[in-house]
Amino acid sequence: MRGFFVYFRAQLKRCLCFWPKILVLTLISAICIASFAYNTLQSKAEEEEASALKLKIGVCGDLRDTYLDLAVFALQNFDSSQYYAEMVTMSEEEAAEKLSRGEISGYVIVPEGYVEAVVAGEELQVTYVMNESPATIVPMLMKEVIETISDYVVESETSIYSYTKICRERGIPRSEYRIDADNMSLACLERILSRTSVVKTEVAEGDGVSFESYYICAFFILLLLLWGMTWSPLFVKKDGLLLKMLYFRGMSAPAQLAGELLAYFAASVFNLVIAAG
Repeated sequence: MRGFFVYFRAQLKRCLCFWPKILVLTLISAICIASFAYNTLQSKAEEEEASALKLKIGVCGDLRDTYLDLAVFALQNFDSSQYYAEMVTMSEEEAAEKLSRGEISGYVIVPEGYVEAVVAGEELQVTYVMNESPATIVPMLMKEVIETISDYVVESETSIYSYTKICRERGIPRSEYRIDADNMSLACLERILSRTSVVKTEVAEGDGVSFESYYICAFFILLLLLWGMTWSPLFVKKDGLLLKMLYFRGMSAPAQLAGELLAYFAASVFNLVIAAG
């Protein structure tokens, strides 16, 4: 037993001689990783704050005295999108400039004669312009929203236009099927406006760790991995002659391993205290 404590004390002295290098690595790693963690948490806080604000969407085109003006009014006052999106009419040049400055999330370009084309059953597309920035989730979210809205519009138009086409092919007068077509349009609009009542949202906290706890744990795990790599020149030996001599003098391999492990553990705990500070 006395030989074990002698060997442990010798390994502890070796660790103390090697420890200044580990201290430098600890300080540099702690500063770098803590800075990265702070920036990450700060960005997340800013993103959560921004997500609580309304998305501003520009609408480019002449909407005066048109059905589109009425549609924008309905979206801003009756649809559930009024709680997270705000539509502002502006020129295309003004919208492009505000999008580049990040003042709006995107803008819609309504081509001239769009309403007349829709009434005539023609396919005239509305263009939505947004920034494809990987640094924020807003463009990805808006892309999903646009695809969903497109599905609503296309499916609604298809059902109504198909009904009127079948009526015309069978020789039914327009005065007879026009009322039913209007009722179909109102039914589709009612379903779209009441889409939030289709599902029920429940928010519950899971059993997992929080965002902050996750990064704090990852921070210390990374430090432990770096410490293990840095201590390897001290404990990894190419020549095992000393270990063999100790073994022949009655010090078993588990005792030698325990002496080195305890010395490494003591130095790591000391580093952990510094990093935590």
